[in-house]
Amino acid sequence: MVTGFSVPPSWYDGLYSDSCAPCGAARSFSMLHDPAPASAVLLIHGYAGYPGELVSPARELFCAGHDVFVPRLPGMGTCGRDFVSSSARDWQGLVDNASRYLLDRYDRLFVVAHSMGCLLAVLSPFSPEYSRAVLSSPAFSLRTKVPRILLKGMLKAGKDAPVPWKSDPGYKLLYEGAPCDDGYLGREYWSHLYPGPFLELLKLQDDASRAISVYDVPTLVLLGTEDALAGIGDVVLPPCARISYVDGGSHYLYYDKNREAYAKAVSESVRFLSEG
Repeated sequence: MVTGFSVPPSWYDGLYSDSCAPCGAARSFSMLHDPAPASAVLLIHGYAGYPGELVSPARELFCAGHDVFVPRLPGMGTCGRDFVSSSARDWQGLVDNASRYLLDRYDRLFVVAHSMGCLLAVLSPFSPEYSRAVLSSPAFSLRTKVPRILLKGMLKAGKDAPVPWKSDPGYKLLYEGAPCDDGYLGREYWSHLYPGPFLELLKLQDDASRAISVYDVPTLVLLGTEDALAGIGDVVLPPCARISYVDGGSHYLYYDKNREAYAKAVSESVRFLSEG
């Protein structure tokens, strides 16, 4: 077994280069077998998210025999100024670069994505080559609507808006050896409404909502019944996708405070990919 806090650096070629180092929970990581198996899993975190959110499914997928790669999206997990300097082009570029790299080296590539990461997976030009995908809490629609005209006005004025946020000890960072980064990430990301990145997210929603009509990858869609942040909205999923509702699950299924929901999300993800 080879593990480390890295993914191939070529995945970031031509993309935004962060000015701040990632905090402990936001480090990219990979878990590799020796010799390499035939299959790899690319795990993609969401908007203002971080790789540490995906530790549990990554571990279980590795134990199921797959090589596992969990990259950090540019601008995320470092600092607020990196976030506002990055764009959907950088986030999509990372997913596309990683997909191309892995498809060249493995017989099968599976994808597990969370929230905005689901949009990036659907929009990747390499998605037709994915063997299977799990879309956890996909952010095709947001529960709270922010008018675009307001966001554009804020962006023009160079302002962001404060967002009420406080740490919830019920959610546990799962990264071994990482410091308690929740407060830092909260200050830099979750306590602000940054208009530029948010507009980029809305554009990804528009594009992914159109792209899903021709999407043709066997896919498991996990939806928490208590998700207060996002959902599929009016999007009509294609026949290749089936929904599994996770009773009591929040938006953050892979480390949910509801331990039964968390266990179901992880086990269903591993089982579905193992079927392929």
